[in-house]
Amino acid sequence: MKKITTTLILLLSLQIFSQKTKIQVLNSKDSNPIENVHIYSDSLLIDKTNKNGFFKINLEKYKKISVIKEDYYDTIVNAENINKIFLKKIDAIQLNEIIVTNININNLLDSISDVKKRLKNVNVSNYIHFYNELIINKDTLLYFNNRLHHKNRVGDFCTVENKIIRNFTTNEKLIPIFDYKNKKVLFKTNYLHFSSSYLTTELQIIVKFRDFFNYRVSKDNGYYKIEFTPNKKNNEYPYFGYIIVDFEDFGIYELKMNTKQQKNDIKVVVFNDELFKYKILNEDIFIKYNKNENGKYDLVSYNFDSSIQSLNGNFKNFVITNKCRKEPTFSYDISNTTKIDLTTYKFIK
Repeated sequence: MKKITTTLILLLSLQIFSQKTKIQVLNSKDSNPIENVHIYSDSLLIDKTNKNGFFKINLEKYKKISVIKEDYYDTIVNAENINKIFLKKIDAIQLNEIIVTNININNLLDSISDVKKRLKNVNVSNYIHFYNELIINKDTLLYFNNRLHHKNRVGDFCTVENKIIRNFTTNEKLIPIFDYKNKKVLFKTNYLHFSSSYLTTELQIIVKFRDFFNYRVSKDNGYYKIEFTPNKKNNEYPYFGYIIVDFEDFGIYELKMNTKQQKNDIKVVVFNDELFKYKILNEDIFIKYNKNENGKYDLVSYNFDSSIQSLNGNFKNFVITNKCRKEPTFSYDISNTTKIDLTTYKFIK
């Protein structure tokens, strides 16, 4: 009897210690729950938060965890003795703007248009959380939500916690051709987002096609803010937004731009002698960098959101949406990662 009692006590103790603790993740600004937050212990994905922001963790096995969600700053916490975790949203710089009238806008734009010069001041983030989703008519064409490790001159390595959905092939120019219900479709924008955020095409358009835009410059506390709007000559790039640059070295802190819907904003793509026509419903880009103590610029966030509507063909009136996020994350054990080609989203054996 004594043996049975001892065994029952041991089993009960093991059950108690193996129970999982419930913790909620909330927005620090409004205390709203955050869904689909990834919870890691080093390289291991433990859990994801539900629609009410809750996840479960066995504190006997995992104590220090990384809490990761696109659009929020990654956080490392000791999960013991807490029941709530607050994440801070990545926000834009708020300036007290003073309009500048005595500056030559062309000289200022020249200072930030030299890509090679700017790249010397940028740190390459070796650990990135990369989220990219492409939806057509509520069906998924592309889904990627994993952490990446970049090795210089070697390539990118990926953790494989989440399934990758890739309903596309690429041609010799690395243009993705998507397959939807046994029909081929492609778009004007390359939605794979494999290029560096500091080389974004839209930034080059703003600083180089100067006859297409009106500019206004203001300054505050070590920053220049260059606001831009399309002028009457500009029918191709209806971009509105701003660039915030450093007062001394003209490094870029933020680029924010959006496309306002216009009747004539139609993009045409030719494929297999067929014309695909799309109307731009919206396109928003936000890129944020911080300047570190060594005078180098570290990526904080790359955000791309777009929505287009097909005007003809098999998918007439279908809406295609894309959401992409690239954000630096904490270093982790990369021993179980696999090399991946981001131009195809395929693993390399």
